[in-house]
Amino acid sequence: MVDVDRSESETAEKKAAYDNRPRLGAVIRTIVAIVIVALLAIVLRTTSTIGESPLIAKGTAPVPEPSPPVEPEPKKEPKKPSPALASMPKLSALPLERNEAPRFERRDESVIQTGLEKPKAPALLKVVPPVAFTVTQPPSILRVGTPLLLVATVVDKEGKPVANAQVDWIIDRQSPAHISKVPEADDANRAGERVLPTFARTFTAATAHQVDLGKELSGVNVGIGQAWCLCESRQAGDMVLTVLVEGIENPKTRQQFLNVHWDSAVATFPKPIAAVAGNPATVTTEVRDIDKSKPLAGYTVRYTLTKSGPAHLPGHAKSIDVTTNSKGQASLPVEPAGFATGTCELSCELIGKQSSPGIVTVLQSAKTSVRWEVPKLRARAAGPSLVEVGRVATYTIAATCSQPLDGSRLRLVVGGKEIELLDGTGPERTTEGWTWTRTIKSGKPGASDVRFDILGADKLLASANAKILFAEPAVKLTQSVPAGSRVGGKLEVLSTLANVGPLPLEGLSVSQALPPGVTIEKTTPPAVVDGGLVTWKNLKLAPKQTVTMTLAARPTKTLKQQQVVTVARRGNELLATQADRLDARGYASLELDVADQRDPVEIGEEFAYRVVVRNRGNDSAKGLDLDVTMAPHLKLERVEGAIREKIEGKVLRLGPIETLAPGDRMAVDVWVTAEKAGEGRISVTLHHQTLGKNGLKVEESTLIEEETTPRPTTSPPLPPASKPPAPRRPSPVSPPPVSTDPN
Repeated sequence: MVDVDRSESETAEKKAAYDNRPRLGAVIRTIVAIVIVALLAIVLRTTSTIGESPLIAKGTAPVPEPSPPVEPEPKKEPKKPSPALASMPKLSALPLERNEAPRFERRDESVIQTGLEKPKAPALLKVVPPVAFTVTQPPSILRVGTPLLLVATVVDKEGKPVANAQVDWIIDRQSPAHISKVPEADDANRAGERVLPTFARTFTAATAHQVDLGKELSGVNVGIGQAWCLCESRQAGDMVLTVLVEGIENPKTRQQFLNVHWDSAVATFPKPIAAVAGNPATVTTEVRDIDKSKPLAGYTVRYTLTKSGPAHLPGHAKSIDVTTNSKGQASLPVEPAGFATGTCELSCELIGKQSSPGIVTVLQSAKTSVRWEVPKLRARAAGPSLVEVGRVATYTIAATCSQPLDGSRLRLVVGGKEIELLDGTGPERTTEGWTWTRTIKSGKPGASDVRFDILGADKLLASANAKILFAEPAVKLTQSVPAGSRVGGKLEVLSTLANVGPLPLEGLSVSQALPPGVTIEKTTPPAVVDGGLVTWKNLKLAPKQTVTMTLAARPTKTLKQQQVVTVARRGNELLATQADRLDARGYASLELDVADQRDPVEIGEEFAYRVVVRNRGNDSAKGLDLDVTMAPHLKLERVEGAIREKIEGKVLRLGPIETLAPGDRMAVDVWVTAEKAGEGRISVTLHHQTLGKNGLKVEESTLIEEETTPRPTTSPPLPPASKPPAPRRPSPVSPPPVSTDPN
């Protein structure tokens, strides 16, 4: 039951609150318009009187005529205008005579704009007031979240639509619903106003038009004399909506009440299912709250068989209503017609819980189907297609069937060997089937086809094939060792490992053994260094993948030895090995020193220059030559030392020296006689392939003075050539040897 008095009182309160809003601007405009119209009326009346009087035209004073007596009219109480009419802009209510319909006057716009009124009064725009209205009746139940469009049509006493009539929409305070949208203004129609979430004021349309209110309500036609509002609810509950049309005098027809129940139930209907021919199938609908937080009991789900096919509902009924249980489920068995195959279709409808007797409200609907088929056995083998020789390959054979194979025994045949596996009866009415696992091993590389046969009652039911390639791991190891390495120089060895087989390789280790006399500086990628053994561990190589390892080192002595690189898997499975010779040559670092026996000397005195060659390098020097040239002040006497000598013009050639080992030295004494006073100079040049074209040159000078004392008959003895006198100045050292090694 709806409390009409309470609804009317709430309606009056909301309407009064809206109508009593401050309208100071409207009052001021009305007062100004009245004053201007009154002044204009006085001016026009005075002008008309002066123009029509003949006495004024003749220059005589007008004689007033006696006016007939006027009987006073009885006073009448002016009828209060309707609040809806009072709120309409530029409309003023006229007094009504008895039994006379309301009339409305629209003033000319030019009066307000120019202040001048036309000689003739403007015609009155008569608007017939509304007499009745109708509202589209909503369904008694709506699902939460469904938009509800309500349209009111207002007509006059002749049944014609009335434009610009005020229609108020008021929702009960306790309702969970709210007004979400009202009409917007355009060139010919007034806009509605959503004053409160539960109160809106609209006006009937003056022209027919269309409105779009979302996906579900697009292209709604609105005719003349129609007003609308859109309601929604996010919660379940009852809504009482009052529709009030201003201007209808009859209080019984000026308003209507609408009742809607918002329901939050949401159904999850069954999906199409498959069943074994001859077995019943069960369809289940689950009903929950809109947020799916809890199941809803007591709701009705109606199942209707739209296409019977090979099945029927219990009792051969066309439609059956099922009530949801405490779990929110409504289940119905669909019975097959014998062992026939085919498909039946059903429609599923969720019926509103508040539906009235004889009136069914469908909240949600869907279609589903049940397909009956003969059981089929399918087999599939899943496993690796590439297996290493000697390894075990595990395969899973899956057999699926739409029903158990009662009374049969399944067997798996692999390579001609029959293996009994599982009793075919078990688990009942399963659609998952059976799964077996089998292993295969081969000792030879190559491709192989394996077939898994499933037999029941000595009859082939299904087969699963697998193609397997048995392969061996294959790697290729190459090494790059630079030639002509020098002792103390940079030595970089590159080792490249490639997976040339079809198998992925894991757990690889590459070891490189270096001979003594090599200092390891860096490995790329980082490796484990243990003395002269370098190991790269845990390498992975996909098929056709290559990895390069770099070893940077420096030889500390001359090398002519083998270094070995091995590739192993899982620590002890040798895959590849390679040995390469590692050469590192030393170089000769030659030093030349020239020193005179004494300084100064006198003319005619005989003395010696000591020439010393040292090898401070780490390699022997072969084929050494010395060229000696002397200034004219000196005269060559003899050469002492284990070396051959030869004079070519003014040059004394000494050598060649066959070999000068690292750390050895060679000394030669060149005896000369001072013949002329001045500076006696000797120049010695050492030639070797490591010294370049010009060799290593050292000069020594001696001061020769005039003879002051008798010359001794013999010269003082020199120390042995192997022990040269200490030089007076630093001796030059040969530069580093010229080499083609870029390092």
